[in-house]
Amino acid sequence: MRIRTQQKIITSARALDAFAREYVRNHIVRPRSIRGEGNRKHAMVTALFGDMGSGKTSFTQAVAKTLGIKSTVISPTFIIERVYKIEKPPFSHFIHIDCYRLSDNAELKALGWGDMVRNKSNIIFIEWAERVENILPEDATRVHLEFVDEHTRKIKIFNSNGS
Repeated sequence: MRIRTQQKIITSARALDAFAREYVRNHIVRPRSIRGEGNRKHAMVTALFGDMGSGKTSFTQAVAKTLGIKSTVISPTFIIERVYKIEKPPFSHFIHIDCYRLSDNAELKALGWGDMVRNKSNIIFIEWAERVENILPEDATRVHLEFVDEHTRKIKIFNSNGS
């Protein structure tokens, strides 16, 4: 399995929006066209890693906006999961999960993780993914965010699906 790594330094909201567009193009749209829809076995999963304040929710909001989600995307810290409708076939739902309050992957499974991830029409963004890493799909894109200073974040993307 080939692992590709990409790194970006983000210094403004405008740069984050541009990076989100690039992310959607390279990690959501492009892999679909390369592998073909019939080859995908489950939801497209992006696992977000990083300390508090590193930009996980901001990145998720920028991607959701790029995907055309009109609703305000807010952190699901207290309710664990929020589901948004997508009008971009073949996808139908953008699922934003925050595992900060979960103690282990059994709690995520109890919330219906298996059904969510089996549905190929879902895009799932999961914050605090380190808490449930052992149940993530092997080909989930892993995004590590790092706080540099008040206006700067470092983002590293690890993609193991060859896209």
